[in-house]
Amino acid sequence: MVLMLQCQWPHKALSILTVTGVLGCLQTASGAPQTYRVSDFSNEFEAKVTVDDGDGNEVFRRGAVAVYDRASGKRLLEVHSDELTFDVEQGVVASNVVELPYGRQSVVIYADFNFDGQKDLAIMDGQESCYHGPSFTVFLRTTRGFVTSPAFTRLAHEYCGMFSVDVVKRQLATMTKSGCCWHQFNTYAVVRSLPQVIQSTEESLTQFSPNYVEVKSTGQHPSHEYFLNAENTSRTEVLSFALAGNPEKRVKILLTENGLDYVLIAGERERVEFSYLLDVNGYRNDRKPREAPVPFTWFSHTQTLSFANGRYLYTVYDQQARLGVEVTTPQKKTFIAGVVASKRGSLEALGKATADNVVVK
Repeated sequence: MVLMLQCQWPHKALSILTVTGVLGCLQTASGAPQTYRVSDFSNEFEAKVTVDDGDGNEVFRRGAVAVYDRASGKRLLEVHSDELTFDVEQGVVASNVVELPYGRQSVVIYADFNFDGQKDLAIMDGQESCYHGPSFTVFLRTTRGFVTSPAFTRLAHEYCGMFSVDVVKRQLATMTKSGCCWHQFNTYAVVRSLPQVIQSTEESLTQFSPNYVEVKSTGQHPSHEYFLNAENTSRTEVLSFALAGNPEKRVKILLTENGLDYVLIAGERERVEFSYLLDVNGYRNDRKPREAPVPFTWFSHTQTLSFANGRYLYTVYDQQARLGVEVTTPQKKTFIAGVVASKRGSLEALGKATADNVVVK
């Protein structure tokens, strides 16, 4: 769907100028406010955007967006703003652009937000969402015409830009953040034309180390998980290999800012199923860490690395004829083989590395 934008400037020259990625129609001389006709987003309605005259260098312009009934020409609603921004290229502007979380978003968005079979309107009213992002006033279509919805409008003000709409699942979604290291993702169902949170997920770096991302979810599918932080460039991968019979799982020996770590991960996102720092040191689920955690023992002559977790002893083998992890309990020993072809690195690198939680023998 495309919104056609026409500049109504009688007897005045017209030029197109790009300013920091924003395309707009500019007058070559000062004059009356500039009016743009927005059409083709609906057979029933059209819109006009009027912005104050300026020198063409402003990214944000004071103005108003009004929606009209095509048949009668009657103005149905109008939204004023101190900061409007929109893209125009060769006389055409795309409608219903909702690039979350940081991309372009249209001045007029026409879609069914409450899943009642009738399309509603979201009109840009400024830049009041997170980090000075676009915000919208939402109007739901009813038997009385378009009516402002405070509940839907809050979703388009209190998060990052416009919310997304999943027509298949009949759900809405928002995202917000604080700095680089905390994000919140909410999913909503619509009940009696009101959005209700059904799932909320928070992602943040763990307080003790940037090596892990902690993910807490509440709602329909509660969970509390940890993932390796893919953006952490301070760690060094000493050794890693996939497990035979379960190649989606991988053992990694990592040298991190918190010392050496043994990690068992699963899947492409690298969900942490077990970790020395999280589970032996005691950082998982906000538990108080141990004051004197059991260190690793590195046996260079046998190319093995061991650590204790309570009554369990873990030994990593990096030998020519033996690659994998042996778990010893008071009752038995279990060896989990590694896939040789998947191996990266070597325990030999520990001879050149230093870590406070490693004892060399």
